[in-house]
Amino acid sequence: MRTLVCAVALFLSALQASTRVPAPLVDHHQHLYSAETIGLLPRSVDYETLDAAELLKYLDAAGIQRAAILSTAYQFANPNRPPVEDEHAKVRAENEWTSRQVARYPNRLRGLCGLNPLKDYALEELERCAADRWLRFGVKMHFGNSDVDLDNPTHVQQLQRVFRAANDHRMAIVVHMRSSTTMRRPVRREGGTRVPD
Repeated sequence: MRTLVCAVALFLSALQASTRVPAPLVDHHQHLYSAETIGLLPRSVDYETLDAAELLKYLDAAGIQRAAILSTAYQFANPNRPPVEDEHAKVRAENEWTSRQVARYPNRLRGLCGLNPLKDYALEELERCAADRWLRFGVKMHFGNSDVDLDNPTHVQQLQRVFRAANDHRMAIVVHMRSSTTMRRPVRREGGTRVPD
């Protein structure tokens, strides 16, 4: 993972030099990777942890001043993986780790809480994050990794509750909208037409 982040930073640096286009001021989609998160990922790839200090080296190399850090805590609540013991505690711990990382560089990083919106503790975790000085800026949800089904009225009602709570706290909402490929959920074209499997 670190290699990919470095490659992107070097590419942006080279592009800037060759086109004389200024580097973006802000990276709006960045993740950090704790040892606990790395433990969830497939063993077939050699992932490395990535903390805030390491990330800033890549941002500096690319000439990027600030970044939005999207917590990957939702990974611990991914129904497409084997269940995690003490799931909510691990989601909370990952969000807290992200908060501590952002707190190290408050002038350059902004943190967003990560959660699976379908979990029975989603609103509780959102409220906790909204009170966290470093995560109160927003919430990140990944519909594919949470197996959100927008054809399921129960899922839609729960999403409405989570979105309403985030809105009440004036938290930005960042969503990966694609359906779960692991669960082979259908994708829709514009206008609601299903794309054949």
